[in-house]
Amino acid sequence: MRQAVALALNKERLAQDQTFCGACLATNHLVPSGMPGYDATIAGPDGSTSLQGNVTKAKALGQSYANDKCAGALSTCPPVTLWYIDSFETTMQEAKSMWADALPGYPIALHPLSGRDYFGKFGAPSWQIYWAPWAADYPDPQDFLSLFFLPDAAFNPGSVDLPAATTLMRRGDAELNASKRMNEYHQAEQLLVTNVASIPLVEGQNAYLLRANVVNYQPALVGVASETWQRIYLGTI
Repeated sequence: MRQAVALALNKERLAQDQTFCGACLATNHLVPSGMPGYDATIAGPDGSTSLQGNVTKAKALGQSYANDKCAGALSTCPPVTLWYIDSFETTMQEAKSMWADALPGYPIALHPLSGRDYFGKFGAPSWQIYWAPWAADYPDPQDFLSLFFLPDAAFNPGSVDLPAATTLMRRGDAELNASKRMNEYHQAEQLLVTNVASIPLVEGQNAYLLRANVVNYQPALVGVASETWQRIYLGTI
């Protein structure tokens, strides 16, 4: 059912809605583009790189779940609540509409909270699905994988525990060979996406204005240019 919920979403459409206004890129990735360890081959739960969802597959998976757990009817399945910050209301309403189209009758309710209440209760045991933002602390796949999805990670409120991915992440965290390390993270990321440990939705884009005479400015991977200040200078126009 986790795969069905993920595949029902047209991420490209959501990335263009009133909340994101096209300023974000739709993605199937946990490690965003431009970061070390980004793997362009990461596929969604259906094995494709499509960002438009797969409603046909979602319907089949949803019905299989209903047959197995809910006497054949999605409407009789246990209800699910999505928690989120109220400023994302437009996006969440559109997502709910997509779920209604792909999984008719499946009881998904929306529960908006103010930002203060949301982060005060973030990851409460009663939360089943919730919107979660993340900004990188440092440019490395560990910051997007191990810190979120290891069973003992401090930022794993979803209690993700996928043994095969855990083994790969722990190997990557300790591996000194850069190429081998990235390969282990790539495999772990694909397992996490396929098994829907999380539903990657969009990744942000940074924009900046630069005067024409600024030389050697290079934005860092986490949006700060601090490590390049010593090489930056003002030239003539």
